[in-house]
Amino acid sequence: MCGISGFKVIRSKKVDYLSKLKNITQSINHRGPDALGFWNSIEDSIFLGHTRLSILDLSKKGNQPMHSYCGRYVISYNGEIYNFKEIRLFIEKKFKTNFQNNTDTQVLLELISHIGINESLKKVEGMFAFSLWDRREKKLILARDRFGEKPLFYYYDHENFYFGSEIKFIFSLLGKRLPVNKKLISEFLLKGYRFLFKKNQTFFEKVNFLESGHSIVISNNRVIKIYKYYKQKKLRKINDVNEVIKETKTKLVNSMKLRMRSDVPVAFCLSGGVDSASLVSIACKELNIKTKSFSIVDKDSRYDESDNILATIKDTKCDNQMIKLENIDFFEHLRNLIKYHSSPISTISYFVHSLISREASHQGYKVIISGTGADEIFTGYYDHYLYHLSSLLNKESYDQNLKLWEKNIKNTIRNPILRDPKSFSNKLFYEENIRKHVYDSSEKLKNFLKKFKKNQFTEVKKYKNLLRNRMFNELFHEVVPVILYEDDLNSMMNSIENRSPFLDSKLYEFSLSIPTENLIQNGYNKFILRESMKGIVNEKVRTDRQKKGFNASIQSLVDLKDKNFKDQMLDDSSRISEFIDLKKISKIFNIEKLDNSLNKFIFNFINCKIFLDEWS
Repeated sequence: MCGISGFKVIRSKKVDYLSKLKNITQSINHRGPDALGFWNSIEDSIFLGHTRLSILDLSKKGNQPMHSYCGRYVISYNGEIYNFKEIRLFIEKKFKTNFQNNTDTQVLLELISHIGINESLKKVEGMFAFSLWDRREKKLILARDRFGEKPLFYYYDHENFYFGSEIKFIFSLLGKRLPVNKKLISEFLLKGYRFLFKKNQTFFEKVNFLESGHSIVISNNRVIKIYKYYKQKKLRKINDVNEVIKETKTKLVNSMKLRMRSDVPVAFCLSGGVDSASLVSIACKELNIKTKSFSIVDKDSRYDESDNILATIKDTKCDNQMIKLENIDFFEHLRNLIKYHSSPISTISYFVHSLISREASHQGYKVIISGTGADEIFTGYYDHYLYHLSSLLNKESYDQNLKLWEKNIKNTIRNPILRDPKSFSNKLFYEENIRKHVYDSSEKLKNFLKKFKKNQFTEVKKYKNLLRNRMFNELFHEVVPVILYEDDLNSMMNSIENRSPFLDSKLYEFSLSIPTENLIQNGYNKFILRESMKGIVNEKVRTDRQKKGFNASIQSLVDLKDKNFKDQMLDDSSRISEFIDLKKISKIFNIEKLDNSLNKFIFNFINCKIFLDEWS
């Protein structure tokens, strides 16, 4: 895993390459402390920078920017091509190429050299963001993987095109910071993280991100085009549930095999849910790999998953370290995160996740495996069941499925809107296009904001089926993009690579062949995943319906009643006072036990205050 950065001069203009080189050198080293490299062409007005975290072929032969053997291409690449061994055999056999190193970077370069960029992107399985200079065609190509696991930001001022793995890379190249995005801050305070990636905007004006599955081409004639290269394959529907369950297991195990390829130690994130437990259990039982895992334990019973974690540990005999949320300098750690992320932290879950990355790094790990994507592919959220119910209206099976939901799930849900299945009717969704539970308690929270503008919740319309469409939006536009953004920064802050086996194109595209009605059965979300893990995952964990995840209470991390805390947060000289009525919000600090919505809101408030103090 690495960091990339660079720029292309669009209009003829004298550029101080040396100054930009010095600036960028100071900002990118943390993403890859093992090597630093640069390449530029004054003639073509192009500059590529790279910093390397060595995962495959630890020798100097893997350093970048790297040149293709034919000399046509130069690449600065961040990521992992998991099927690089298979592609390398294909190239060696068909094109008689003799490779001079064992990196996936060189494999990608030679694949592009032989079959072109478009066909290459279809063939690779992995996570990546790269910049590729075509010396013959005089054009710069940027591309991002199918799911957006690796970040790529850019800034274009009609004079120069700047890009990088992190926003601060762009600031280093520019030699200045850009104004904060006030509109996005307001939306985040009120509505939370789901709105952050609906448009390719960031918390800074004029800084955009390249969407997942897209590429940008910048030619010397100043033409800039953005292409969507990834389109999900349409597969035949498989109605045989037993076949689906068997194939799901096969594809998940195969995905794990690919993502365990590494020349450095690999660790796992382990929560109490079936997602991470599946990955740890596959590694231990199916692949016979001695496994190290890291877990978070919160003293607040609402978020404590220690029973399920201990059950998985006992069942797999993995070496686990539990990280307790105590004796943590909350403000110091949060400030460091925000400074590094160049943004507020999206949810308290990712503050917690950062503690895992930090500890894993301290113990010498460079790769960590997480369960990101399972909820969005296999129906992991409470509202998924309600959309399932809405699809069964006027059918014989509706009453039975409703009874199962009321018996097994309803009482575990904290959000009152999600406890009413009638609110998820087709009519409500299509005619009003309102997803009230996304706002959670926005009607209550808006009283704390000085400026409030209620925007309708919108989503991409790709599927007619409500549940399938919801899952698509969560995967590509709402939830997973946020998770991947935070996971990447949390891990790279500690020079660790994060891998997500559920985000495998073959596994995902196979899931689209499963009839939607089969995804939820017998009162269980993730029915297919749970059934595929029979005999692999501990039975208690496999059948547990309650969802907590890597979460925590803000009151477990900081004393909201502390005078120093209040004085710091209620400082009216801070720019947060432009957004929040500080007198009104001060009353929340005295509440003995915050409900879920206020817990999220206070964390967002603290985040935005620190962000504005640091970056504006």
